[in-house]
Amino acid sequence: MPFLKNKQYIFCYNQVSFVIACEMVKSNYQQSQIIVMPNRVQKNNNIELEIVTYNPVSGLMILILSLFFKQIEVVIPHPKGGRISRWMAKYSRNLSYIDDGMDTFRDAPKNVELNLIRENTNYYSFDYDLPVAKWLDKLNVISVCSVNSLAKDVKPPANIEGFDGIVIESPGINMNSDYVNNGNFLFFRHPSYKKNQNVMDIRRTVSGLEYSLEKTLLKCQGKVIVGETMALIFSLCCMPKEVPIHLYLSSVQYENLSCLHHLFSNHKNLIFEGFNDTDVKI
Repeated sequence: MPFLKNKQYIFCYNQVSFVIACEMVKSNYQQSQIIVMPNRVQKNNNIELEIVTYNPVSGLMILILSLFFKQIEVVIPHPKGGRISRWMAKYSRNLSYIDDGMDTFRDAPKNVELNLIRENTNYYSFDYDLPVAKWLDKLNVISVCSVNSLAKDVKPPANIEGFDGIVIESPGINMNSDYVNNGNFLFFRHPSYKKNQNVMDIRRTVSGLEYSLEKTLLKCQGKVIVGETMALIFSLCCMPKEVPIHLYLSSVQYENLSCLHHLFSNHKNLIFEGFNDTDVKI
């Protein structure tokens, strides 16, 4: 029967997991299907890849197949994508995980539930030139591609000509604090409206829904002001060494990123501005 052939179903909840998934299946696209959550992922136009939008009926069918057939590999970022993804995490016979962002560096992940992790499970990720969290030690981490693959975005970069730098909406950053208003900065909004703060000067804002943050960062010659977000990791790994990165974290965020503490103190172009415990949490 056709569905008994080896098949890989990769669920993507954001652009990070989607980029890795696309790189994973380039040489194996006939045996893989990428399933993206609506309104969370900007699909590209690669006609070779089988990319579909998630719906509960197909999700339930994949879950049922994965309960009985080990040939069906289910790849999820974490169990918090809904009830079906949680059942997959608990019961699928051949379960793998895919990097979803900052949980890779957090001692206590926000979305990955460590009690559901099975030892030696595959974890598809970037080829980071950075230390990662200790909880990954018991997994089989597979480096799929460089983190600069995040810049392979169908969206264009934002125009940053005339700006002193970029403020990235992220945990640790208050978009209306003095440190982001002492200069002519471009405010880069989070693509999820649920995570958007009120910004006084909307004329200086662009949205991650319309523009590629990573492409914009690669063009930036001024300051980058950032909090706890994958844009921080991308900046550390991919940006020119002369571009200053100003990092703001709460004390709780800082303590939860212990694998990066040495980097925070020793990276040449990273300026750790100290703890911002009055930030707006997003």
